[in-house]
Amino acid sequence: MKGGIVSLPASELFSEEAEWEKAARGTDGRIYPWGNTWDDTRANTIDSGREAMTPVCYFADRQDASPYGAHDMAGNVMEWTSSIYHEHLPYRADQAENNADTTSARVLRGGSWAEKLPTVYVQTPQMGASHTGRE
Repeated sequence: MKGGIVSLPASELFSEEAEWEKAARGTDGRIYPWGNTWDDTRANTIDSGREAMTPVCYFADRQDASPYGAHDMAGNVMEWTSSIYHEHLPYRADQAENNADTTSARVLRGGSWAEKLPTVYVQTPQMGASHTGRE
C-alpha cells in the first residue's frame, strides 16, 4: 500500500506499560536495562552530551541491552504505551487497561536525550507531556 493511512487500535500499535517494563528490565528487579547502576555511556541522556537523538542501537556495543535483548530502553526517545495513566509509580501489573478509552492520559516510558535519567511521562492528544517522576 502506498500513500494510504492505516488506523489500528492503540493496543495493536503500542505495548502496555507492564509489557514495556518487562522488556526493559526483565524480571530480576534491576533498575536499568543493563543492571542497577546508572551509566551514561549506555544511554542517550543530557549527561551523555550528544544533545540530539541517536540512531537505533547506537549504544549496542556498550551493552545497553535488557535481559530480553531490547536496546534503547533508557534515554534517546520516549516511547508510547497503551496504558492509561494512574496515580501510582511504578506501574502495577494488575492495573486494569481500557484501550477503548481515547481521552485519558497515556504513559510514555524510557526518557529522552534531553533528560538526566529515564523518567515517566503522561500524555493525551489534548495536552503536552507532563513529567511525573523518575523511573
